[in-house]
Amino acid sequence: MQFSEKKVLSQIEKEQIRSIWNNEYPSSISHASLESFENYLSTLENPTHFLALKNDSIVAWGVTFDRENERWFALIIDRNLQGKGLGKDLIHQMKLKENSLNGWVVIENDSPLLDGTSYPLPLDFYLKNGFQKTTIILESSIFTTQKITWKS
Repeated sequence: MQFSEKKVLSQIEKEQIRSIWNNEYPSSISHASLESFENYLSTLENPTHFLALKNDSIVAWGVTFDRENERWFALIIDRNLQGKGLGKDLIHQMKLKENSLNGWVVIENDSPLLDGTSYPLPLDFYLKNGFQKTTIILESSIFTTQKITWKS
C-alpha cells in the first residue's frame, strides 16, 4: 500500500474517491455526478487529502479541513479493505499533522447503501482509535450523527 498527501486532487482522483464514497456511504448522500462531488469538495476550507493507493488506484481517502474554527475530517475505506488496518493508518497520518480532529459519525441509519446493504456504523472504530464521543447529536430524516473529537 502506498500513501500520498496533497492539497489539490486531479480529476481522476476525484472520480475514484467519488466512486468509493458512493459505494461506502449511505445512498442518501451519494453524488450522482462528478460535478456534485466537486461542489462538496469546494465547501471544504483549507483541505489536506490523504490517499491510500493500491496498484495506482485510490482505495481509501481521508481529508482534514477547517470549519467553524476547528479542524474536521472525513474518512472512507473501500469495503474490500476494511478491517485490515488501513483506516487506522490514515487516521494516524492525519493525527501526525493536526493537534485535534472533529467529525460526524452516523449512529442510527435509515438509508441503505446504493447496493441495498446496510451502512456499517463506524463509532466503535473511532473510539478504538482515540476519539471521544461528545454530547452533540444531529438528527435528520435519513440518519442520526454524533460529533466525535480527538485531541493530541
